[in-house]
Amino acid sequence: MTLDYNHLYLKYFDIVWLSSVDGPNIRVTLFLQGCNLRCPWCHSPHSWSCNGELLYFDNRCLKCSACVKACPAEVHKISDNIHSINRERCIKCRQCINSCPMSTDGKWKESALGFAGTDMKINDLFQLLLPQLLLLKNIGGITISGGEPLMQAKAVRELLILCKEKEINTSIETSLSLGFEKIKPLINLVDHWLIGLRPVENKNLNIGDIDIIEKNIKLLVSFSADVTIRFPVIPNYTDNQDCYSRIKQIMENNNIKNIDIIPYNFLADHYYKAMGIEYPLGDMKDMDKYDINKAEKYFAKYKFNTSIITGGVL
Repeated sequence: MTLDYNHLYLKYFDIVWLSSVDGPNIRVTLFLQGCNLRCPWCHSPHSWSCNGELLYFDNRCLKCSACVKACPAEVHKISDNIHSINRERCIKCRQCINSCPMSTDGKWKESALGFAGTDMKINDLFQLLLPQLLLLKNIGGITISGGEPLMQAKAVRELLILCKEKEINTSIETSLSLGFEKIKPLINLVDHWLIGLRPVENKNLNIGDIDIIEKNIKLLVSFSADVTIRFPVIPNYTDNQDCYSRIKQIMENNNIKNIDIIPYNFLADHYYKAMGIEYPLGDMKDMDKYDINKAEKYFAKYKFNTSIITGGVL
């Protein structure tokens, strides 16, 4: 049966056209909207909601009141040079963005007001990505990240089919915290898996059930999948021997050789402010280079292939 890709949509919030930190070699990285986890150190909280998020960057705002006049839901208020936003009233119509002289819809990284979250038909999205993918065909490929891409597993599968028809190398970055029924249909379409591991024993944190993740890793590897572990090193959370040992055990049990060590992102509070919410790790102290090297040396000691990845954390 021929699928009609024009009737299938993907929700995404960002595209990085030349990434060297999201899988083998140089990649186009597509960041999908929606995540089932709420890691307190997440540097992309605007990816959590499946419906997208209104973002506001105060340093770019002219306080001109154009958004106040344009918004039909009275979301915006400017008083005494303070711009306040009642996001509970937002109907996501984007009229505030379109009226703002300092904003462009679709370019929220450069605007005072923006909306993180775009719905696009899969075929249209593929045509948008294809020219760059063809340029990178011999030196990289595409990585589908998030959020959690497995939340849109059916649509992701159809995008991967289009990529494989053009012989594009494919990667998925995932927590692997959802059911294996979402993973199995993708296995033959994914060349490389980037699996985020955060084995923290704290039932109050929604960071994924490590037992479920470990089971999914075992099943994935049983299909001869190519896997790299990605380990976020977070002070007071994952930067300890218990986490190191659990990851080492999982890698040895599944004959996984590669691990990316990802330092904590100290600029993570930027998007929390843009969403008008408090950053959970606001009192986090800086972590010197020795801490990162400590994790790298631990895994290198056991003959794993280790890399330190800068530019963010899962």
